[in-house]
Amino acid sequence: MSFGAEFFIDDLLHTQESRFCTFTNAKIHATTFNVNGKSPPDYLGNWLTFDSENLPHFLVIGLQEMDLALGTYVTDNASRQHEWLYVLQRNIPNTYVQIDCVRLIGIFIVAYQLQPSQFAVSEVQSGIVPTGFLKFGNKGGVGISMKINDSYYCFINSHLAAGGGELSRRNQDFRDISQMKFADGKGIYDHDAVIWLGDLNYRLNSSFSYEEVVHKCNSNNFIGLFHHDQLKEQQRVKTAFNAFHEETPSFRPTYKFDVGTSTWDTSEKRRVPAWCDRVLYWTKDKTVKLKQVTYESREAVVFSDHKPVCSNFQAEIKKVDKKKRNLVYDELLRETDRKTNDLLPSIQVSSTEVSFGQVYFRQPSVKVLTIKNTGITATRFAFANKHQSSDLPENWLTLTPKSSFIDVDDEVEVTLQVVVDNEEAWKIDKRTELNCILVIRLDKGRDYFLVVNAVYEPSCFGVALESLLGKGIQKKEELLIDFSDDTQNTGKPKNIPPPILYMVQALRKVGLNRIRYDETFSDDAFFIIRDVMEKEQYHSLGEIAQSHPSTLYSTLHVFLRSLRSSLLTSIPLVGNVPEVDSFYKYVASITPPSKEVFNFLVIFFRELNAVNKLSLSQMEIIVGSIFRKVPKGQDMNALRFVKWCITLDPNL
Repeated sequence: MSFGAEFFIDDLLHTQESRFCTFTNAKIHATTFNVNGKSPPDYLGNWLTFDSENLPHFLVIGLQEMDLALGTYVTDNASRQHEWLYVLQRNIPNTYVQIDCVRLIGIFIVAYQLQPSQFAVSEVQSGIVPTGFLKFGNKGGVGISMKINDSYYCFINSHLAAGGGELSRRNQDFRDISQMKFADGKGIYDHDAVIWLGDLNYRLNSSFSYEEVVHKCNSNNFIGLFHHDQLKEQQRVKTAFNAFHEETPSFRPTYKFDVGTSTWDTSEKRRVPAWCDRVLYWTKDKTVKLKQVTYESREAVVFSDHKPVCSNFQAEIKKVDKKKRNLVYDELLRETDRKTNDLLPSIQVSSTEVSFGQVYFRQPSVKVLTIKNTGITATRFAFANKHQSSDLPENWLTLTPKSSFIDVDDEVEVTLQVVVDNEEAWKIDKRTELNCILVIRLDKGRDYFLVVNAVYEPSCFGVALESLLGKGIQKKEELLIDFSDDTQNTGKPKNIPPPILYMVQALRKVGLNRIRYDETFSDDAFFIIRDVMEKEQYHSLGEIAQSHPSTLYSTLHVFLRSLRSSLLTSIPLVGNVPEVDSFYKYVASITPPSKEVFNFLVIFFRELNAVNKLSLSQMEIIVGSIFRKVPKGQDMNALRFVKWCITLDPNL
């Protein structure tokens, strides 16, 4: 029997599971909490409360912002994880044993199982997907995959992009995390069920003022606000969390509070309350029984600016009787031999061609495709490797989900996303048509074909340093910015690419003390900066720097990391004791044009450090922007070198 035919029989078997499976109810408790970088208190009884007579069979706990220390974004530190694990274990009944845990910087998930247990857990695996600014892992997702008896469950904890204006970035974070793969090749949508929890950061899309929302929340008149929830809006238009479900929260918004209280944010920003913290679920099809029984927040917990959210699920866990399964398998095999043509799967695809039009550097473009099962048997589809020209980048197109089971008359929405980032841009020299043919493959069914095309607009990002030199240098009167008072240490810059030159000059003019290293990177502001530089309208950078100095500074790092070759390509080798002489020799060996750009940036970073001190973690970001990929074991050497360049002190 062919590989496809084997899957086809498996799909038919799935619809007949009641004939050879027994099902046992399992109670799953899933909870999420953004702990705002706080160490755990000794007592968590206001959050982790359980009925000793009715304990859940499984506990899944997700934390976000477990560690907010900036250094943890680059230099991994597990001490806070150990601290939390110790306190969690002390605050849950001692009849629970840990199944697995996984952490990505401050994003952490741990799963426990009640013992003794009637459920056999096996094939436990974990996965991580970093997102966020420069993908350091301050945002992203972590997951645990496991087999419970014969049911496959996946638990995801994520922290999506913050900020009221970062809706499209949150959606992209979701799609990026949805691409998570486990060690056995299984993806998120290859499980029977997924429970997705975390600080999803979706806000309210409404015209209500802060005062109006707070009044509604305080007077228990908040249910109507949920109609304006961004996540629900995105689900309605099928751009994020397609086919995920969630009971309507009966609790007040969980963000943002003054720490130590249940008082809504009284800071200068006065953030509008929102249901940022959520627990959602997805099932493979209607035969998988997973019910969200309770969904509530823990308002009595006050040590963070979020409230924890808890949800109890009831899941039907299957156990296969192999003898009965084999009998059903043989029966189906005989039946399919007799009715091969009648049982062949059939689908309807909403379009045979998807055109994205113009796409731009780092700016996601999204389309939705609907696949409906029009046959008389359940089936599974999967996208085969796309057919495209060998000179095109590999990962310009992503699909969510890449494969899925579809029951009869059911349909699945597939999100197609085009993003051209660094690695894709490095393979494109000019205005380029991106096109491919996707093959939608059915188990023991015919293939369906989908044409996808887009046109990438060339950018000053993602190109070689040499190609930028001498382009777009504007006269001072054209810039409309007076740089006369901020170049005394730089002299007249030579061989500096205009994007680098004018971003630095605009930041100097607006004041380097206005850069906030912890401020959320704004995609919308980045797109404006990118477009300004594409059109060589550098005079506009001064105005942008006034309103978005931190994003402009971050864009400088994005630009440096996008260069086709890293600014410096080797690491000065030193021992454990810094050898300054070797640093001098290394600097002397740097060749043009990298030398001029490196010297220009060093002067800028020295000025920045003088008025807005650079932490070690910020210097590590500079290391990544200058060297891009540091060989394993050389990270400390690179950091010492950069610190010496900026402070003349190589000691860490």
